Amino acid sequence: MAVSATAMAIHVNDPAIAGLGLTSSVVRRSTPGAVPTQDLQAIQVPVLVDHHARDGCRHCQASDTPAILRELARAPVKKLMVVHGVANPHR
Repeated sequence: MAVSATAMAIHVNDPAIAGLGLTSSVVRRSTPGAVPTQDLQAIQVPVLVDHHARDGCRHCQASDTPAILRELARAPVKKLMVVHGVANPHR
């Protein structure tokens, strides 16, 4: 869902969109459509990236989420929230 939400924020310029929230984002660059490979500099709304520190999906590793924030040059606010909890998260 984060892949589609990112694409929408890039291509839809609607004042009703107040911000973008991304959870468990696909960040592995070799995965088609991965969030860091999209034109993130086109996003001009606030962005919250929410991720689990121990996400069990190989395409969604929390260690790769800073790449999203680095590319959000035109977002007026950008925040990364890494959460902890649940003994063994998996997908």
